[in-house]
Amino acid sequence: MSNGQKSEQQLQHVTEDEAALYDRQIRLWGLEAQTRIRKAHILIVNLEGLTTECIKNLVLAGIASLTIVDFREKCQESDLSAGFFWREEDIGGERLGPAAARMQVLNPLVSIRVLPTSSFDSVLDPSSSVLKDLHVDTVVVNVPSGPASLSPRWSKESLVAISAHCRALEIPFYIAGTTGFNGWIFADLGAQHDYVKELDNPIAVKAETNGDGSASASADKPTSGPVTKRYEKRTQDFVELGTAVGMTWKGATRAETRKARLSPGLFGVWALWELAANGDGQRGPSADELQKAALTIMEDKGVDATMPFQLHNTAPKEFFDSLALSVSVPGEFSPTCAILGGVLAQNILNALGGREEPIANWFQLDGLSCLGVIHSLGTKPSVLTPA
Repeated sequence: MSNGQKSEQQLQHVTEDEAALYDRQIRLWGLEAQTRIRKAHILIVNLEGLTTECIKNLVLAGIASLTIVDFREKCQESDLSAGFFWREEDIGGERLGPAAARMQVLNPLVSIRVLPTSSFDSVLDPSSSVLKDLHVDTVVVNVPSGPASLSPRWSKESLVAISAHCRALEIPFYIAGTTGFNGWIFADLGAQHDYVKELDNPIAVKAETNGDGSASASADKPTSGPVTKRYEKRTQDFVELGTAVGMTWKGATRAETRKARLSPGLFGVWALWELAANGDGQRGPSADELQKAALTIMEDKGVDATMPFQLHNTAPKEFFDSLALSVSVPGEFSPTCAILGGVLAQNILNALGGREEPIANWFQLDGLSCLGVIHSLGTKPSVLTPA
């Protein structure tokens, strides 16, 4: 079947209203990608400021359906710090119902479903069939902000088990969170993820002679229309979260470790996961507790404890003081959620549409320096897909 015939068939399944509503993005990423997106069912675990931003973009993009589950029953005052689907009158009331109603206003064509809090544990339980029976295309877990993140439910062992459960069911999996000005995303799109990367065709350069006889170079101007595009089919491998956090740099040279540009934030998040195993969800750790846990992790993984801070021009004391403060009280920093939620939604949509390079596999945001770093933890560079 030719591409033209395929597009005509896809167009027949797009209603007039959908074609008008999604006109801009169809022009941006093509009808085939939009068709995949409009069939997608996304599961969001925990509604926070980060997933609020992500949901906004997913719903506006026109996914088929959205299912949300949260371990909390009630809306809290701190949720209004970055959760724009809530209002003051929602505080103390049902958490997901009012928010879902406001999501629906963004796009009536998207089916939005809320699961009861009582089903939370069964959804993520590897011994349960609930997740399988939901028939979702992507799972997004938002680790809660503030002291709530310091609970065994959000420990390394628990998160690794959720990741393994999704991999066993062959469901693409994202996990993300924010800590004040900073945030992070981990992605596992399966053993292999195929995508198409759009590239500009190189413009030929020719030599020209100046008036003094010297040579200069200039790009040939296109003879007709804009610069043409070419498309590469590529394959990216992914690993489960357990493999990623098991990454070690023991045996690597100092130059090799420096090249990885490991972020202080990466080890800060892993330290939080370690401390969560014995946390009560009510109190955040001290800066000293965080620093001790992070330095232990670095030592175990063969990383010079000074290197991540030197590479990112960060003082250890300031970093751990800021991290401890960010998890000491409930609430999120709205700009961090906007940036990270946008990055997360963009990557989900690209993965669904099979377009553009995905996060492979850890994205670390440092909001104060306006820096986003991608760490490849246990993954290899993408390769061209054989024709």
